[in-house]
Amino acid sequence: MQRYEYLQLMPYYAGAIYSLTSVISTDISALKTIRSIVESNTRNPEITTKTDLVGQPCGYTFRKLDNKEEAFFLSVLAWLRDEGWEPFAVHQTRTAGTLVYHFRKLVEAMQQ
Repeated sequence: MQRYEYLQLMPYYAGAIYSLTSVISTDISALKTIRSIVESNTRNPEITTKTDLVGQPCGYTFRKLDNKEEAFFLSVLAWLRDEGWEPFAVHQTRTAGTLVYHFRKLVEAMQQ
Protein backbone atom coordinates (compact mmCIF):
# COMPACT_ATOMS: atom_id res chain seq x y z
CA MET A 1 0.00 0.00 0.00
CA GLN A 2 1.14 3.54 -0.70
CA ARG A 3 0.44 6.86 0.99
CA TYR A 4 0.01 10.06 -1.00
CA GLU A 5 -0.37 13.77 -0.37
CA TYR A 6 -3.26 15.34 -2.30
CA LEU A 7 -3.60 18.69 -4.08
CA GLN A 8 -6.55 20.14 -5.99
CA LEU A 9 -6.12 23.14 -8.29
CA MET A 10 -9.10 24.97 -9.74
CA PRO A 11 -8.59 28.01 -11.96
CA TYR A 12 -11.77 29.93 -12.75
CA TYR A 13 -11.81 32.79 -15.24
CA ALA A 14 -14.80 34.96 -15.97
CA GLY A 15 -13.12 37.76 -17.84
CA ALA A 16 -11.29 40.76 -16.48
CA ILE A 17 -13.93 41.53 -13.86
CA TYR A 18 -13.85 38.29 -11.90
CA SER A 19 -11.42 35.43 -11.69
CA LEU A 20 -10.07 33.24 -8.94
CA THR A 21 -7.87 30.27 -8.40
CA SER A 22 -8.51 27.82 -5.61
CA VAL A 23 -6.02 25.33 -4.21
CA ILE A 24 -6.64 22.68 -1.54
CA SER A 25 -4.01 20.27 -0.24
CA THR A 26 -3.10 17.86 2.51
CA ASP A 27 0.48 19.15 2.21
CA ILE A 28 0.80 22.42 4.16
CA SER A 29 4.30 23.13 2.80
CA ALA A 30 2.96 22.92 -0.77
CA LEU A 31 0.25 25.42 0.12
CA LYS A 32 2.83 27.81 1.59
CA THR A 33 4.99 27.56 -1.54
CA ILE A 34 2.05 28.24 -3.84
CA ARG A 35 1.05 31.22 -1.71
CA SER A 36 4.60 32.58 -1.96
CA ILE A 37 4.47 32.23 -5.76
CA VAL A 38 1.37 34.44 -5.76
CA GLU A 39 2.70 37.00 -3.29
CA SER A 40 6.03 37.40 -5.08
CA ASN A 41 4.46 37.93 -8.50
CA THR A 42 1.44 40.16 -7.83
CA ARG A 43 1.06 43.53 -6.14
CA ASN A 44 -1.96 43.15 -3.87
CA PRO A 45 -3.53 39.73 -4.26
CA GLU A 46 -6.67 38.94 -2.32
CA ILE A 47 -5.98 35.67 -0.47
CA THR A 48 -8.62 33.80 1.50
CA THR A 49 -7.55 30.87 3.69
CA LYS A 50 -9.71 27.76 3.63
CA THR A 51 -9.90 25.71 6.84
CA ASP A 52 -11.06 22.23 7.69
CA LEU A 53 -13.65 21.37 10.35
CA VAL A 54 -11.16 21.77 13.21
CA GLY A 55 -9.82 25.10 11.96
CA GLN A 56 -6.60 23.87 10.35
CA PRO A 57 -5.58 25.58 7.08
CA CYS A 58 -6.17 23.33 4.08
CA GLY A 59 -6.19 25.70 1.13
CA TYR A 60 -6.39 29.16 -0.37
CA THR A 61 -8.50 31.11 -2.81
CA PHE A 62 -6.58 33.73 -4.79
CA ARG A 63 -8.19 36.73 -6.45
CA LYS A 64 -6.89 39.95 -8.01
CA LEU A 65 -3.78 38.47 -9.59
CA ASP A 66 -3.01 41.50 -11.78
CA ASN A 67 -4.28 39.70 -14.89
CA LYS A 68 -1.57 37.09 -14.37
CA GLU A 69 -3.92 34.15 -13.75
CA GLU A 70 -2.59 32.10 -16.66
CA ALA A 71 1.05 32.77 -15.76
CA PHE A 72 0.31 31.85 -12.14
CA PHE A 73 -1.36 28.61 -13.21
CA LEU A 74 1.57 27.68 -15.47
CA SER A 75 4.09 28.51 -12.73
CA VAL A 76 2.25 26.31 -10.24
CA LEU A 77 2.05 23.46 -12.77
CA ALA A 78 5.81 23.69 -13.38
CA TRP A 79 6.50 23.71 -9.64
CA LEU A 80 4.22 20.68 -9.10
CA ARG A 81 6.04 18.81 -11.87
CA ASP A 82 9.46 19.67 -10.44
CA GLU A 83 8.41 18.53 -6.97
CA GLY A 84 7.16 15.13 -8.15
CA TRP A 85 3.41 15.76 -8.07
CA GLU A 86 1.52 13.76 -10.68
CA PRO A 87 -1.87 14.58 -12.16
CA PHE A 88 -4.31 11.71 -11.71
CA ALA A 89 -7.73 13.17 -12.49
CA VAL A 90 -9.47 16.13 -14.07
CA HIS A 91 -13.17 16.85 -13.87
CA GLN A 92 -15.48 19.65 -14.94
CA THR A 93 -17.74 21.42 -12.46
CA ARG A 94 -21.44 21.22 -13.23
CA THR A 95 -22.33 24.85 -12.72
CA ALA A 96 -19.49 26.86 -14.29
CA GLY A 97 -17.87 24.19 -16.43
CA THR A 98 -14.53 24.93 -14.78
CA LEU A 99 -11.86 22.24 -14.94
CA VAL A 100 -10.59 20.97 -11.60
CA TYR A 101 -7.15 19.32 -11.58
CA HIS A 102 -6.20 16.66 -9.02
CA PHE A 103 -2.59 15.82 -8.15
CA ARG A 104 -0.90 13.36 -5.85
CA LYS A 105 2.61 12.96 -4.54
CA LEU A 106 3.95 9.69 -3.23
CA VAL A 107 4.97 10.11 0.40
CA GLU A 108 5.54 6.56 1.47
CA ALA A 109 5.60 3.19 -0.24
CA MET A 110 4.56 0.68 2.40
CA GLN A 111 5.82 -2.89 2.39
CA GLN A 112 3.28 -5.65 2.78
